[in-house]
Amino acid sequence: MFQRPLKTESAKALEAFFPFVKREKGPKTHGTKKGAGTTINRYQKFIGLALLALLAFFTLSACSSSGLNDYPRLTPDSNRAAEAEALLRSDPQGPIPKPQLPQRLLARAVSLARDTALRAQRLEYVVHTSSDQLPDAKTLFEETAELYTLQDKPLYSRMTLNRRLQSSIGTGQDILKSMGYYDGEVKSNVEFGEAEQTVITIEFIPNTQYKIGEIKVLFSGPPDALEDVPVSPPEVSLTPLKIKKGDPALAAPILQAVDLLPDYLATRGYPFAEVTGTRYFLSPADKLLDMEITVYPGDFARMGELVITGDNPVRVEFIQNLVSWKQGDTWNQDAINSFRDSLFQKGLFNSIDVSVGTQVKDNNVRDIILKVERAPPRTVSGSLNFDSDFGPGAELAWEHRNLSGWGDDFKVEIPIWKDLQQLGVQYTRPYFLSKKQTFLASAALLREKTDSYELKSLSLQGGIERQLSRHLAGKLMVSLERGKLNEFFREEQDYNVVGFPLTLDWNWSDSFLDPTEGHRLRILFSPYYGHYYTDFNIIKTRVDGYQYFSLKENKTLILALRLSLGYIAGASTANLPASLRFFSGGGGSIRGFRYQSIGPKNAKGKPAGGNFLNEFSSELRWRFRESMGLVFFIDGGNLYDKVDFSELGKKFLWGGGIGFRYYTSMGPFRLDVATPLNPREGDSKFQIYISLGQSF
Repeated sequence: MFQRPLKTESAKALEAFFPFVKREKGPKTHGTKKGAGTTINRYQKFIGLALLALLAFFTLSACSSSGLNDYPRLTPDSNRAAEAEALLRSDPQGPIPKPQLPQRLLARAVSLARDTALRAQRLEYVVHTSSDQLPDAKTLFEETAELYTLQDKPLYSRMTLNRRLQSSIGTGQDILKSMGYYDGEVKSNVEFGEAEQTVITIEFIPNTQYKIGEIKVLFSGPPDALEDVPVSPPEVSLTPLKIKKGDPALAAPILQAVDLLPDYLATRGYPFAEVTGTRYFLSPADKLLDMEITVYPGDFARMGELVITGDNPVRVEFIQNLVSWKQGDTWNQDAINSFRDSLFQKGLFNSIDVSVGTQVKDNNVRDIILKVERAPPRTVSGSLNFDSDFGPGAELAWEHRNLSGWGDDFKVEIPIWKDLQQLGVQYTRPYFLSKKQTFLASAALLREKTDSYELKSLSLQGGIERQLSRHLAGKLMVSLERGKLNEFFREEQDYNVVGFPLTLDWNWSDSFLDPTEGHRLRILFSPYYGHYYTDFNIIKTRVDGYQYFSLKENKTLILALRLSLGYIAGASTANLPASLRFFSGGGGSIRGFRYQSIGPKNAKGKPAGGNFLNEFSSELRWRFRESMGLVFFIDGGNLYDKVDFSELGKKFLWGGGIGFRYYTSMGPFRLDVATPLNPREGDSKFQIYISLGQSF
């Protein structure tokens, strides 16, 4: 036995291969460093070397017998990658140690491989829809079918594509049925291209369109009643709801008529009516759709007394003036809705609720219960504005509603622009001496500066506006004006004017701020007396006509036309103050030309106004979204210094452009960009106009 110290590093190496080697703290010997040592007897050393040689022999034998060179080389040309992978999986501790990747790097590699495989398998397709006979069906199909709505989402198998196709075919068949083509067919064809591009063709075959056959409206008891309740409502037809026998069997108008049936009965004495069931029967032989509608009419009612509850700030007489029915009349929900809308438009209430009284009086009379909540009576407002003709500006306003309890309104407005400043006061008193009359009064201090003149004036107006019929309103005013006018090419001159303007308005349009159909006509007839350099006595007349055509049933495409004629008889333009003359050009007349720039010129070459006006406008209004639209327009006209109907339409100046509309609850916000189509020397290339409401 002998002992020999070993270095620490060697001891660690041996201990790693041979666990039976033990480290001992060796004795201190001469010539060695102090510290721990390892001792191994000679037999242990011999046994360790023998085992090491034996292990090396078996390792070489195993490599030779298994054919280490037979392992596949993982190159792009190798066909044995799968075999190598199987071998490594069957013997993870095999002769070639399996490489160990960091978990984050391994996950990224797996994800990249999966994405690459999916991209290699992704199907791309295009859809062609053929529907020459039914363009609306094609449009609706492209908006709702999964082949279109899911086209941007990844698609990796033909099975998924087939599901989309079958779902879209079902959608197409539903569209045909909604248009009355119950025997219609939707055919499809799929072609898989070589460039991984699939072409899908959809064809609509409508066949014969069904018509509406028999229409039966049956009256029964409540939905939970076992037997019909004997009632005697009037015979009801869907004809007033635009559905009659022989019409095309279109789903949308039929369903709309069914929904409106209770409202229709509510205008004929049955405020509690409801539809309790509908059945539709197809007759393929006759190509007819028969309808059977079951209605529970509820109790018959007559209109009674108006009972006002809640926080009411106005006199009861003011509200009673809005009532259009008499006690004992057959219940008419339209009259109640009109009453509610008129009351709400006064701006005096935050909320208005009208309901049917629960107590039944003699002769089936029921009270009308009105519950109101008052709105704040005073408002202070301010705004920054941009006017098409005067540029940027600001406005401050103060308003007091219901000043005396009669729903009257007092308002002070201070609009300020660079070239126009005004202090205006307005007072409005509804139901003045009559339910159909309104008293109007106003006063204004004005300073205006244009290229043609500078005006300083004080004006007073007062008069009555009266609703003469459902579509006709008239207004008669007394006007007083005094001021100073400087036309730059001659001395500043004082002027005085007294006038009696009469206005008649016929309105058959469906909206004031955004009309879509109908027409309007306004006639202004105004005698004026006054002094400007000399005395004058004139009659000023202007006629404005408007026509609106809805080119699509959903009212998204509107053609609007305007024609304006005006003339002044009794004095020349030079002898009239600027406030009485006609001017043309700008946002309210011929867009594309500067404000008041059209017409005769004065001695300094500036617009002088005229006494014979002729203007024309046309707009094509396209509402492509619920809140947005585009307008394409052309304006034309001219202004002359004398009344001469032979000049009508001659020497027209034309402007055209495009506009954007953003629709709000108060009306459309308008932005127009216009350019002169036959510009004169000095005209700008384009003009921009911004305002609220349509141009006409």
